[in-house]
Amino acid sequence: MSQKPKVKTEPRPAIEAGRQYSRREAAYALGVGQITLYRAYDNGHLQAYRIGGRILHSGQHLIDWLEGGGRTGRTAEDVKREASNRAECLAATA
Repeated sequence: MSQKPKVKTEPRPAIEAGRQYSRREAAYALGVGQITLYRAYDNGHLQAYRIGGRILHSGQHLIDWLEGGGRTGRTAEDVKREASNRAECLAATA
């Protein structure tokens, strides 16, 4: 049996509840395509704000979407763990 080669991936940034994310930033942080966010928004599953011509998502809305079962490869537990790891790294470098 052949083994699949291991793919080295970079960790995504933790989602910060108080931050505003553009569609591109939100898609990257969640590990989904922008079209997934459009669909979730259009179907009323994800809240967003329009400021001028930009559509923004709050970090809390992204977290709520994940906890509500947003279809991604990333769970709410992953987000919490990454936030905890990030806080530990920041504390270690301070």
